[in-house]
Amino acid sequence: MQRNFETPYVRHILRILKGFPIPNNPFGLMQIMKPVVKTIKRGNVVHFYPESEMWHMHLGIGNFQQGAFYLAHKANCPVLPIVHLFKPRTFFGIIVSKNILNVTTIIGEPIYADSPCINDNDYVNTASVKVMSEKAHNWMLVEMTKYKNENNID
Repeated sequence: MQRNFETPYVRHILRILKGFPIPNNPFGLMQIMKPVVKTIKRGNVVHFYPESEMWHMHLGIGNFQQGAFYLAHKANCPVLPIVHLFKPRTFFGIIVSKNILNVTTIIGEPIYADSPCINDNDYVNTASVKVMSEKAHNWMLVEMTKYKNENNID
């Protein structure tokens, strides 16, 4: 979201990593479709946060936007779900600081479209996009729940 690029410090990190905001209008996805699909087909990685929001230290998951899955389907590439899990650092069981974190990153198995787009002129199957999104969302929920239970996090 454009709002993430207005956050101090975060915007600089996003720009260094060649991040770009998805325009917040009905035609936003269409504006970035060709360059993103071209980038993916060249073999480069495109990383999306499908929730479109970032919250500091939040271990929940919101509803997904369909754009990342739509683009993956159009580019005929899998979605690789990734979840970043945060926990405050402790020293002998005492929290050192809520802002000094241990970060655990878990990478899931690739999720492929049920009916891929073989040609550039093929239409995207929205039902397949929804299935990809639900699979990624459900996998992330399972991983977050396991992490919370293993680390006694509320």
